[in-house]
This record gives sequence, C-alpha cells and structure tokens, in this order.
Amino acid sequence: IYCRWFPPLFQKAVDYTLIWQILAIGAILIAIFLYWTYRLKKEIKKRKLTENSLNRNQEWLNCSLRSAKIGAWDWDITRKTITGNSVFAALLDLSEDEISMSIDKFQKNFIHQEDLPAVIKHIEECFSSTDEFCRTRFRIISQSGALKYVESRSKIFKYDRYNNPMRMIGFIKEIPQ
Repeated sequence: IYCRWFPPLFQKAVDYTLIWQILAIGAILIAIFLYWTYRLKKEIKKRKLTENSLNRNQEWLNCSLRSAKIGAWDWDITRKTITGNSVFAALLDLSEDEISMSIDKFQKNFIHQEDLPAVIKHIEECFSSTDEFCRTRFRIISQSGALKYVESRSKIFKYDRYNNPMRMIGFIKEIPQ
C-alpha cells in the first residue's frame, strides 16, 4: 500500500549478473576437472595394460632363457659394469647378488687368459658392426674353477651422440667341447 500511495523515489534492483558469472565459471571449471579426470583414468588404464603386457613378456623371456639354459648379459660401457640374469650367474657359479661386476674383473677372473685377446678383438669388431649380432666362442673359468666352453652373441644397442657405443647386450650359452 505504501508504494502505491507514495511512489518510491529510488527503488533498488538486485543485480544477479555477478552470481551468474561465478556460477558459469564454476561450471566450466567443474567440466574441465571432470574431463581431466576422465583422461587421467584412461591413461592409467592404458599404462596398466602396457605394464601387464611387459610383465607377461618378461616372464616368457625369462622362462625361455632358463629352459634353453641361455644366459643374458648387459654391459654398461660408460660405467664399465656388466650384469646378467640367473643363468649367466649360474654359468659363472655366482649368486644373483654377485652378478653385477666391473668388466675388468669379469675379464680378469672369468675369461680364460689364452682367449682374452680373441675376446677383446671380438668386442672391437662389435663396436664397428651395427647390423647384426656378433658371435664368438671362448672359454671361461667359473668361480669354482671349472673350465667351460661358451658361445656368446652380442650387439651394441645404444650409442651416444658421437656414435660411441654406450651399451652392449648379449647372450651366452655353454657348448660342448
């Protein structure tokens, strides 16, 4: 009644634009967050599938190498260390804890001294060959003193930017005399 009889001189209107802007920005942020969460879940699922596949392939490879009695070794040329799998350790009569060693120790303690020049020549040939696995035969002396004849196939798998070898991997198998 008061407004009809006495018209107000100034009537205050409520402005909802700021509230609508805040709600719109909030909705956009929520949508971005939900989309990001969806993409993240998809990426995690993809990585888990890849990891499971890699684990399965690793198990198959290990089982194959063990059943064929083939040792696998990895030589980090820059760090001058060589490591291997359980078959490689068994071939040298080492425990799996002892299998990581310097290449100098490996050459001095396990490669027969008469075969060492041929093995070094083989390594140099592998450094210059980039296409195929290099193959050599030599004798090793296990930690227990047993003499074993082995065949090794190896390849350089990593080079630095100056084309110097950084990593060599190979496989070794005991052969009959």
